[in-house]
Amino acid sequence: MEKYRFLFIAAIILASCGDKTNTQSTNNESTTNQEPTTTPATVDSAAIMKPQIEQVLNRYYADLCAENIDENKYFTPLVNTFFASQNIPSSKIGESLRQGFKTMDNRKVSINAENMLVVKTATGYEVEIMGTSEHTDVKSKRQIKGDFHNKIVFDNQLKISAYSKAESGERGLNIEEETETAFAEKVLANLNSPNAIEQFMDSEKGTLYMYRQGVFDNIVVAKNYAALKNANEGVAAELKNLGCKSIEMKEVRFDCDKEFSAKGCFLFPVNGYNDFSKKTAELNKNKGGIKTYSAKEINTEKEMETMVTHQLIITEKYLLLGLGKINGKWRVITIDAAKFDCSA
Repeated sequence: MEKYRFLFIAAIILASCGDKTNTQSTNNESTTNQEPTTTPATVDSAAIMKPQIEQVLNRYYADLCAENIDENKYFTPLVNTFFASQNIPSSKIGESLRQGFKTMDNRKVSINAENMLVVKTATGYEVEIMGTSEHTDVKSKRQIKGDFHNKIVFDNQLKISAYSKAESGERGLNIEEETETAFAEKVLANLNSPNAIEQFMDSEKGTLYMYRQGVFDNIVVAKNYAALKNANEGVAAELKNLGCKSIEMKEVRFDCDKEFSAKGCFLFPVNGYNDFSKKTAELNKNKGGIKTYSAKEINTEKEMETMVTHQLIITEKYLLLGLGKINGKWRVITIDAAKFDCSA
């Protein structure tokens, strides 16, 4: 009996050991077959937002072409950059766009969504967009087509906080190109000191500057404010605080007896502008003039006069600024402080 009891107990012990071994083996298999832990994939928020940004841009350009733009819908209240303008209220952008409606008909804009680049930033998204645009010029009735390559910055609510030419792209015709009115308003708003005029002068071509010296007018080409001041410090000092409550788009008349036909700031287009070369011819003819002008100087004047497309008259200061584009950028091309001087 003792022998059988021993065998029975031994069988139980062996069975117990066998169960333990099998359990351990099963646990090992379970551990071996378990899939390794993986790090969750990073979410590309720029890629996710790209379709929404594309929709916003398509709506924006559609409203623009329909001449039904709402700047509050698409722009932040203060826009950091709008082409050449800095820290411009969205209301001013709206005014500029609506001014463009008067010069363009049958506007069409299409964007290349495949080449649109979207990058996430701490405050929103930076977008590079390319596309084509076309319109009919109201005045000439010509059909104008072009390409654009722009950089647009959106905040997290997908409102535009910056809109400018992309540094890596050549910009062709762009619908939001700065108008003469917007440029004139920017000039008046930013002339808070005499030398502030320099930011609106072309550093290479310079600005034609006419002023009264004694009984004769004098003309110089100034490349910066220092040259304006050196020519006539008194007149140069007047090139500040030229602002008006508004700019009227109409021509104003002047004569020495009746003065101006209206007071304020007036902007209007001009064709065949030649005030400077005409005055130079008079001074050369008059031997009593304070100086004579060479053929080279006269040719320079005539070349710059052809660039003047609009005149901005500030009656309070008796000043006329000739505005136009040099290399595609609006500039103050002439400053005439003698035209309304009746002292001689």
